[in-house]
Amino acid sequence: MNGIKSWMGSVRGRITLAATLLFAVAMLFGGWFLLNRAEAAWIDDLEARDKAELELLAQDLLTMEAITGGGVILPVGKDGTSFTLVDAAGGLVASTPPGLFGGAILFEGAVPFDELPPELQEELPPSLAVGGAGTSDVAVFGDVATVSVPVDLATGTLTLTASSSLAPVQAGVSALRGILVIVVPLLVAGVGTTTWFVTGRAFRPVGDITDQVERISHDRLDERVPVPSSRDEVAHLARTMNTMLDRLSASRRRQQQFVSDASHELRNPVAASKVKLEVALAHPENADWEETARVVLEEQERLGDLVDDLLMMARLDEGSQRADGEVDLDDIVLEEAKRSPFSSVDVTQVEAARLIGDSRQLTRLVRNLIDNAAHHASSEVVVALQQEPGWIVLSVSDDGPGIPVPDRERVFERFVRLEEARTRDEGGSGLGLALVQAVATAHGGTARVVDGADTVSRFEVRLPTAPSS
Repeated sequence: MNGIKSWMGSVRGRITLAATLLFAVAMLFGGWFLLNRAEAAWIDDLEARDKAELELLAQDLLTMEAITGGGVILPVGKDGTSFTLVDAAGGLVASTPPGLFGGAILFEGAVPFDELPPELQEELPPSLAVGGAGTSDVAVFGDVATVSVPVDLATGTLTLTASSSLAPVQAGVSALRGILVIVVPLLVAGVGTTTWFVTGRAFRPVGDITDQVERISHDRLDERVPVPSSRDEVAHLARTMNTMLDRLSASRRRQQQFVSDASHELRNPVAASKVKLEVALAHPENADWEETARVVLEEQERLGDLVDDLLMMARLDEGSQRADGEVDLDDIVLEEAKRSPFSSVDVTQVEAARLIGDSRQLTRLVRNLIDNAAHHASSEVVVALQQEPGWIVLSVSDDGPGIPVPDRERVFERFVRLEEARTRDEGGSGLGLALVQAVATAHGGTARVVDGADTVSRFEVRLPTAPSS
């Protein structure tokens, strides 16, 4: 029972069952239709043959000079077809030799059908109504098919009827039915078996993919599923899964690198504070406690900023809901320009601009851009805020060392420093620009390094404007 349930629960089993049932139903209806059409066709052929014989026999009767005065014996048709000739009143005028009707005698003259001996009435088919000139009547009585045509003679219009046994037709139908009884089950079984093997072959790569996926774990993301040589949906599935594994593997590597870098960055201010305090405690008589407190406070502020950046980055990665509202971005830009320790921040190109977003995240975006420019500027930082149709464009430029073209995309990656020899105080933690891009993306915008002179760094952020009321 469990095996049957497992077989029925598989896609292969359901496809095989559905295909077999559909084919079986189609064959049953097809066999029924074939039997009926074959029987009808055979009867039609039989009647067409009898009608042709009747027409020939009618022509022979027309050449006879006397019909009712003497006995007329009608011939025997093909395959034992018998003929009868009756008058308008239904009286028997002539027939095929009586021996064909169980030894009945030959009648001469017009004899009503009701007056015939009972044994002859059982053998002879009942007479049909006399048709008009040039027409014929066809009917089936039990195992006998009859065809009648009118014959206009000098004595009146008589009816000539041909009667043929349907036994050959019934034998043919029975033989065809017997063949179908044997062939149809064989064909159904063949279709079921073929479907089972074809679907098994088609789903074999799926089984290989499943086995490989079950072996892949978090520490084996470098493995890939086999891709079949076919160009069907299974091959597309395998390629898609390998692409997904590539993304997962890359994400895991980034996560591991992120954890490693974050641990290192968090350890630095803690270690610096610890060393400063340990030195002061080891030589309290020579310690400058005011300087020690200032250094420890700066390291703690650095640690707090780093933790805030990490938390904001984690929320952005998770897609946490923002505290959206109407934000005057120009006010944030002017406030952060005043807060910057750099003495020369040009804000003359700042225009009024409003958008819908999270003011805290946008403040961090502006602060990181200005701080990054201040760290690398030689003498000037220029902040511009302008509006274009549907967009707010924020650009921050400095006259420090430019960013090489190959590094203009990499600069937005987490914990990336373009100059590894820089001190942490100069280079920062490596999260600032990554956070800029994450905030811009979360608000439906973009962040990029704009092409310019090699001695100028210009960052441009495009954000959608607030919809008009």
